[in-house]
Amino acid sequence: MNEKNSYKVFIKYTENKQENKLPVLAASYIFKTLAHYRSKQYFEDKNSVSPPKLAEYIIYLFIPRNSRDAILGDLEEDFNEVSKKFGLWHARLHYWVQVLRCILPLIHSLGGKLIMLSIQKLKATM
Repeated sequence: MNEKNSYKVFIKYTENKQENKLPVLAASYIFKTLAHYRSKQYFEDKNSVSPPKLAEYIIYLFIPRNSRDAILGDLEEDFNEVSKKFGLWHARLHYWVQVLRCILPLIHSLGGKLIMLSIQKLKATM
């Protein structure tokens, strides 16, 4: 089954689900994005030797402004070095891994704070 047919099956499956539209829309967006990244055009475009814009935007969302420029500069230097040594595909993969390593501790700490806040609210209502 190729990507276009699997996407049509995915759409037909999700059209029957009326109760939760937001997860379906998010899953549809993710599926389209992954299909784009798996396409040959994405990997064969040698003229665009720049870091992935979505990963860069994620840094903008989670990293405070005062340290964002330094982190983006370091990531871009790493990206250029890896792309020269190993190629564009590996450079983009490396960039994504480094972005995830930057933001996962922040997400983890935020999740812990939310859990503690909800426990405190539960104790207050009892």
